[in-house]
Amino acid sequence: MIGMATKEYIRKMHFVEGASIRWIAKQTGHSRQYIRKVISEEVPTIPKYKLTKKKEKPVMGPYLDIISSWLQEDGNRPKKQRHTAARIYERLCEEYGFSGSESTVRRCVREIKKQLGCDKRELFIPLEFELGSHAQVDWGEAEVILQGKSQKVYLFVMKLSGSRDSFMTTFSSARQEAFFEGHKQAFEYFGGIPNTIVYDNLKTAVARVLQGKDRKEQDAFMAFKAHYLFEAEFCNVGRGNEKGQVENEVGYLRRNILVPVPEVASLEELNQLILMKLSKFRQTRIVPHTKKTIAEVFQEEKQLLLPLPRYPFDCCVMVPAKSSKESTVRFDNNRYSVPSRYARCRVYIKGYVNEVNIFYEDQLIAIHPRCYERGQDILDLSHYLDVLEHKPYALNHAKAFKEAGLPEIYHQYLAILRQKNDKANLEFVKILKLRVKHGPEVIDEILQMAMDCSVYHYDGIKALFDSFAVAEYSPCSMSGERVKDIPEFSVKPPNLSCFDQLLKGGAA
Repeated sequence: MIGMATKEYIRKMHFVEGASIRWIAKQTGHSRQYIRKVISEEVPTIPKYKLTKKKEKPVMGPYLDIISSWLQEDGNRPKKQRHTAARIYERLCEEYGFSGSESTVRRCVREIKKQLGCDKRELFIPLEFELGSHAQVDWGEAEVILQGKSQKVYLFVMKLSGSRDSFMTTFSSARQEAFFEGHKQAFEYFGGIPNTIVYDNLKTAVARVLQGKDRKEQDAFMAFKAHYLFEAEFCNVGRGNEKGQVENEVGYLRRNILVPVPEVASLEELNQLILMKLSKFRQTRIVPHTKKTIAEVFQEEKQLLLPLPRYPFDCCVMVPAKSSKESTVRFDNNRYSVPSRYARCRVYIKGYVNEVNIFYEDQLIAIHPRCYERGQDILDLSHYLDVLEHKPYALNHAKAFKEAGLPEIYHQYLAILRQKNDKANLEFVKILKLRVKHGPEVIDEILQMAMDCSVYHYDGIKALFDSFAVAEYSPCSMSGERVKDIPEFSVKPPNLSCFDQLLKGGAA
């Protein structure tokens, strides 16, 4: 092949030195026809090597027809059960004793796919979003060590399409209340709301997929949108790549924040760690096709976001329920207690991400931590004290008492009380009611002082509390001599038999 240096020499000799075509042909050894062609070019072209004969493939030659037939058959096979280049290499080795390398097979497979028209990888168009106009939302999953145990958590990620700023938080589930809570936290993190948010066809937002881009949205999701005044767009079915920014962001944040696997005591601790990392990324990551950091572009975008509403949305799921004879209501495959006076009543439940609130009419009657296991009883001992006062023997086996997590001093006190008093359970229930009414801090200290002074009855505990309340003494500063061995006060019933004679002779 004649190089560019030769063409340069020919043109300079003719146009600069004035040499004739015959002389140049003699000097270079090229034909006069070729010399004329080079001189006649308006713009000199770089010579390209052209194959006059197709290269032979001594390694792959015997296998080309086999590979081609496998790829042609794949056209009638399910997408997830078609040959990959790696699988073709394995079959060639196993079935035909192929001795070449896997990289050689991969190159050959690419060429054959192009010839057969099988290489139909999707093409993309560069996009540019106006600041404040769009955001994308997606869920991801990750493993963390929570309180010493491995647990799967769900990652809620929202990414602003303009500045590329991101927000991520973690939940124990991807239910609708978590979906809403994630949005609320993201809006507060950004200090505003994007005009349009792009989603997959999530069940938490979409009730039914209609024709084309039309969707029948969930009523709760429409209420959420009406509160924050943004628009929703949904990807075509099975085309999550239409929101590729956030899909890539989920992977990026998981790799750069949750590797190595974090060990935390709570999700609150984990989410604080995530916020610290996000703040750092804002300052260091560069917005594509610019020289500005995310933080710099976000300051411009923040001014164009919709303002936050005066009050945040109540991010919960609300369901009606009826309490049982055991003073429990069923929610999300678990049972939660209510005060015994609301047994067999119709109530309604608000399930938040971390809490379960139970209402009777408009009155909040119970608050419990949210449980994401199944078949669990979440019981509050205070809800059962009125019943236990009438059925004190049930304290021995009451599940609410066993799982109440009372300080050890209460169990010690009850054990000694049972040795000294036949009605120990009743006395103890009264003490527990005193604890609920006046708070654990004071009663816990008074109980410890009572044990130090050998006071083992409710009246003594009540007397200690009254002295503390009236005199404003600290329980620790009260003199042990003043309260030691306080006797249990009892009134002996009077003898009324002397009045029986009045009943004789019809005197009544």
